[in-house]
Amino acid sequence: MSQSVSILGVTGSIGLSTLKVLEQHPDKYSVFAVTAYSRIEELSQICKQYRPKIAVVPAVRVDELNQLLQAMNIHDIEILSGEEGLIAVSQHTDVDVVMAAIVGAAGLLPTLAAVKAGKRVLLANKEALVMSGDIMIQEAKKFKADILIYGHTHKKELTKYDSLIVLNPGSTSIPKDGSRSVAIIDSGKIVLIDIENNGSILSELYIK
Repeated sequence: MSQSVSILGVTGSIGLSTLKVLEQHPDKYSVFAVTAYSRIEELSQICKQYRPKIAVVPAVRVDELNQLLQAMNIHDIEILSGEEGLIAVSQHTDVDVVMAAIVGAAGLLPTLAAVKAGKRVLLANKEALVMSGDIMIQEAKKFKADILIYGHTHKKELTKYDSLIVLNPGSTSIPKDGSRSVAIIDSGKIVLIDIENNGSILSELYIK
């Protein structure tokens, strides 16, 4: 069954990388919503290619995006704006997965909204955990999330808090904790691997 994904910060490097991953698995994932702050023309091209249901931009850029979409004869994408729009696409009932890749504090409330709505959150915004890590974990546990995945800190983590698994795969290029690493999620198991030491397993947890 296909899962619907909202990508917060789609025009950034992580957002664009997410699109490439989803593109390789069209039978498993679809793009439900995309958001951008400033690269509106780039966003319009993403809308043309992936045809999300909703796009979110700052209120002052709504007309610009609308004109670009109209020029491409695209009339079936709803445009929302501001923080309210970000929260709406993070907790939408049709969304399964939220990629939180907005830089800075602006990503905090939408990410919390996704957690509270029970979405699978892929957290690429370190500020959300730096500013409110304990709150984020408590909310994830409260609303029965199974996995909280985040990145951007270049420090690996695979920890279980009661029924919640918190995962940071670390870094493949510039680790800040001594070794390069990746994480693999497959067949009901998460494995954290040290890629500098013959692929040795650093830790592993099973997903219920």
